Amino acid sequence: MKLVEEIDIKANDTKLIVGEIQELILPEDCLDDKGYVRLDRLFDVGIGGLNSYYSLRRMKSFPYARVSEVPEFSVGMKL
Repeated sequence: MKLVEEIDIKANDTKLIVGEIQELILPEDCLDDKGYVRLDRLFDVGIGGLNSYYSLRRMKSFPYARVSEVPEFSVGMKL
């Protein structure tokens, strides 16, 4: 990891550290056919908040969102 930037957060006297991954070593079976990392194959965990941990499971893969493909929405549309 390479340090890119430190941002002071005055509200709670902390720092946000921004880094750049220089090297990542993974087992080959953790990459899909497009080269994306399959987090569900790493037996890793995710975190929500300060003390809630979750197992990671891949549910579905969607195409990359592109601005040119956003549908038109009606202004008076009821939800």
